[in-house]
Amino acid sequence: FDWMVRNIQLVPAGSLGAPGLGQAQARPYDVLLRGMATEEGGLWSERGWLFLSLCRQLGIDVGLVTYTPAGRKDPIAWLCAALIDKKLYLFDPRIGLPVPGPDGQGVATLDQALADPVVLDRLDLPGQSPYLTTASALAASPSKIGILIDSGPGYLAPRMHLLEKDLAGKDSTILYRDPVDQRDKFVAALGPHSGGVTLWALPWQVDRLLFSNPQFVQATQQSLMFFDPKLPLVYARIKQLRGEYPEAIQEYMGFSFVEQPTLRDKRTPMSPLAQQAIDVYATYDLALCHLDQDNPKQAEFFFKKILRLLPEYGPGQPFLTMFRWGAQANLARLSEAQGNPSLAIAFYAQRDLTTQRHGNLVRARELAWRDPMAPPPASLPPPPTLPAPAAVTPTPAPIAPEGLAAKGESPEGEPEVRDPTEDFRRPNEKW
Repeated sequence: FDWMVRNIQLVPAGSLGAPGLGQAQARPYDVLLRGMATEEGGLWSERGWLFLSLCRQLGIDVGLVTYTPAGRKDPIAWLCAALIDKKLYLFDPRIGLPVPGPDGQGVATLDQALADPVVLDRLDLPGQSPYLTTASALAASPSKIGILIDSGPGYLAPRMHLLEKDLAGKDSTILYRDPVDQRDKFVAALGPHSGGVTLWALPWQVDRLLFSNPQFVQATQQSLMFFDPKLPLVYARIKQLRGEYPEAIQEYMGFSFVEQPTLRDKRTPMSPLAQQAIDVYATYDLALCHLDQDNPKQAEFFFKKILRLLPEYGPGQPFLTMFRWGAQANLARLSEAQGNPSLAIAFYAQRDLTTQRHGNLVRARELAWRDPMAPPPASLPPPPTLPAPAAVTPTPAPIAPEGLAAKGESPEGEPEVRDPTEDFRRPNEKW
């Protein structure tokens, strides 16, 4: 979970949309490639879907927890629950934090969150960014507590089970999971609180749209435009994701900030647009490579380079400027690990237009409570005002509140949650 949060930056819904298309919901593989994900209203949980997929390869079942808040007719998705030793451990991909245990240490279970109101209250930021899921709200849910499990057709197909058995050694991977067995184990873990275990519709919908809706396919390709095989970025990124860090670093250094960039064929000149975007991606991914290799000095160098390169994200700005937010959060973690809480607080408090800001502020508050008499953190250098790399100017997108809730709304979103796939449906089509 922590690796995912460090490597996958949240972005507001719509910010990766193409003109006239909107933003397509992304599969875990696509999220890993581009390093960006959206969490919107519970139904649209790309970090959550990725967490389900990563844990599956560890043999751990993960589902989305649902409940019905007061004033709502239907259940909403809340966070992820990992089923380990018959207990449900809680991880919130929206804010990038596991729910802390009763003593503030470890990861809380659902039973602990229900039994001790303080467990969820620790995530609340009164007057600033309320965390409105409480123990009392869970206990009062008329639908009790449910679990949504992955509906991806591949993982439910018996033929994938047969293929999985034929894979061994370095090719070994988990391709199939029995949904009935998952249901039974989740129901047992929920105990008297069980409100049922059902399939999460989004993975199935995305799979269907990729095979039936040209607009959805085009929108998906738009968000991955810089990972075209003709460009060098995708090959370095895949090596990075495989853990081949020296090779990935060598490739990133080889094609970034060069005077006469070319495509993979070494002959065709690369457009300035593509080169500027690839320079940003390479710089950010170099920081992540060094972070994963436990090389904090080099990681810090490249994250700070991102802050010098990119202005603040805003209307009309390229989507890559949102990597500022990931750089700030990772620099905060590095400062925290290096014993510099004041600098960590300063980075955690920086602007982020996603629900990740709530998690950042929770971490900042924890550091401030450890030494309440410490002087306030120093101001950080302002963002550059130079023109940003002209990667992609998306259509204007709604800006998320600076935290999990605003104007009395719950962190789960608006009172009526909109189906995130409806932009790509045919008229009158039903799922």
